[in-house]
Parts: sequence; structure tokens; C-alpha cells
Amino acid sequence: MKTDNKDSFKIYHIPKISRIIIKTLLSPLSAYFIVIGNSWMFLSAYAFYQFEKEVNAQVDSYWDALWWAICTVSTVGYGDIVPVTGWGKITGAFLILFGVVFFLGFVAVLSTVLSSFITKEKS
Repeated sequence: MKTDNKDSFKIYHIPKISRIIIKTLLSPLSAYFIVIGNSWMFLSAYAFYQFEKEVNAQVDSYWDALWWAICTVSTVGYGDIVPVTGWGKITGAFLILFGVVFFLGFVAVLSTVLSSFITKEKS
């Protein structure tokens, strides 16, 4: 397949495995993980902000709470913002568990698609 314009981007320039990965990332199941996971993170950040804003000197704004949620859901946990209230700690615990479960689910979907692709290629 040739095109007149060498600079134009066409899907056939991407190797087959990359097309499969892109197709998987754009699938409804992947969209489910992305939408639900991000919604849960933003809602947890809001709850954390509400629980901690008056008692935690580290939480000055919603953006501080969102930073905490991103670090928590990714299980990086820098420790620059730490919950001090009981409800803040409970929110953090749920966010950690939720992050691990959703990350594993997303990886499971991606690995299943790649595994079936490899199996198809071998046969």
C-alpha cells in the first residue's frame, strides 16, 4: 500500500501487535476500566478533601487531595500527604484496594487479548 503523501499517517504503518493493543485500549471493556477507575479516584479525592481539609495541614485544596489520590491509587504513596482522620484512612485503604483490583483487571484484559493474538498467529 502506497500513498501519495509520505508524511500522512495511516494505520497500516503501525505493526500488527501495536494495532491489536490500540484496538484493545479503545474497546468498551477498557473504556469501562478507565471511566470507572478515574471516577472512583476523583470521588475518593473529593471525599478525602472533605474529611481532611479542616484538620490536616497538608491538605489545602482539592488539588492536594487529588495528588494524594493519584499517589494512593497507583500505590506509589510518596508520603507527602498522609490522612490523619479515621475516615481519611478508610478512604485511603479502599482506594489502595480499588487501585490494585482495577489495575489487575485492566492488565488481565490486555494480556488476554495479546495471548489470543499470539495463539492465532501460531496456528
